Amino acid sequence: MIIATDNINAMNPLVSHAMASLDAAPIRHLALKLERAGAQLIDINPGHLSARKLDRMKFLVETVQEASGPGLILDSPDPKVIAAGLESCDTAPLISAVTPDKKVMDGIVPLAVEKDAQLVVLVLNDVSMPPASIDEKISIALEVAEYTAGLGLPRENLVFDPVLPNLSWPDFFPLLGESIKMVRMLSIGEIFGEPRKTIAGLSNLLSAQRNMPHPPGIEETTLAALAGAGLSIVLCNILRERTASAATLLARLL
Repeated sequence: MIIATDNINAMNPLVSHAMASLDAAPIRHLALKLERAGAQLIDINPGHLSARKLDRMKFLVETVQEASGPGLILDSPDPKVIAAGLESCDTAPLISAVTPDKKVMDGIVPLAVEKDAQLVVLVLNDVSMPPASIDEKISIALEVAEYTAGLGLPRENLVFDPVLPNLSWPDFFPLLGESIKMVRMLSIGEIFGEPRKTIAGLSNLLSAQRNMPHPPGIEETTLAALAGAGLSIVLCNILRERTASAATLLARLL
């Protein structure tokens, strides 16, 4: 299991301030800190960028690459933002992400094809929610794989994200169970006839929980279940000590 970190994003005040002033020093410091904490991939999410601020994505990519060694994940639903980041990448990054929306795929998949990059697929239904049943999840995965293959992307370049539910949702536990089940089915080749890579973002679990109590250890427990199911990549806050410790231990064991 590979450890990816989601700390370099526009919601982080340190990152947003550095982006506004194009100040590389705090980004370099953070990138080194993430690498030392155990990150093997660094997710770069600049948030929404207007056409005249696409240089912010290039700034982040160039600064992180110069400062640290982990691979990159370029994280944006905007093809122009992804393209701006790709221009500065030394090696092919992981591109995140596409949804089953054909307009989204038409914009981003050709970029992945051109760079022979792996592409994250968010397994969401037509109202942008994780499907409740494993059958619907599988149907979406198969449809996306077929469509992206038609655009020239090899199926082995797809990385599937079952999209973890939020703890505040009333159907959290059934949805979490189906996400874990999908990771298992993909990892053993039950859906495509051979194993496929998967990724899961632990921040989804608690993104609406800032001012609400939550079960202690929910991220670590969920990660253990996902890792046991064969998760390929965990996306997490590597600077959260308990999560980092669990991820490091599981990555060594699995």
